[in-house]
Amino acid sequence: MNPLIGISAGREIGNEQFSKINVPEHYVKAILNAGGTPIIFPPGLKSHQVKTLIKKIDGVLITGGGDIDPQHYQGHPHPKISGVDPQRDELEINLVLAADLAKKPCLGICRGHQIINVAFGGSLYTDIPSQLPQASRHDWYPYIARDYTPHSITIDPHAKLKDYLGGSEVSVNSLHHQSIKDLAPKLVVTALAPDGVIESVEKPDHPFLIGVQWHPEWMVGSPAMKNLFGCFVETCL
Repeated sequence: MNPLIGISAGREIGNEQFSKINVPEHYVKAILNAGGTPIIFPPGLKSHQVKTLIKKIDGVLITGGGDIDPQHYQGHPHPKISGVDPQRDELEINLVLAADLAKKPCLGICRGHQIINVAFGGSLYTDIPSQLPQASRHDWYPYIARDYTPHSITIDPHAKLKDYLGGSEVSVNSLHHQSIKDLAPKLVVTALAPDGVIESVEKPDHPFLIGVQWHPEWMVGSPAMKNLFGCFVETCL
């Protein structure tokens, strides 16, 4: 049986002025193409529900989206913060912690990468241009192709990620205005952008608990990114 992958969903207010629970199709396609069966987890699930569901699935994908409430990492309000959803924060933090406890594979993408760090006690830069003025541009959106790759990343030679991507340097797309500031004690940095922004983290004592700051679901035409999803789903078997 194909492994069941729980995918965290976001919430948006559409033109009809009512709330919608949704997941961008690229995440679903990436899991399907890698041989997994996606199951959507909506905001609003409570901790006890997550603990029950984690026993029934084989892996977790934490998706990209709006910003995390700064209260979760002792951050300060900033005018560029947007898309905060307390119920989504609760869902995804609980999913990460439950996946860690159950040793279920967990892949965090963009916001999901940041959620992993926050869940284990790390912090974020709430706005890279404001707080890291020496950094390169990382917010290449919304009017630029989402598979545009403005910079490369350098991967730690000892990282699992190096094996999954098949090399120590790859080009990535960059669609974020926040990034990891203080690394959570249980995590290690496994990839950096040329300007020093943290692009990937791993939990060394876990079979597969990895966060990536870019959006590999928009780059599945790349053998490296296709293989990342393939290795994730294979670990879930």
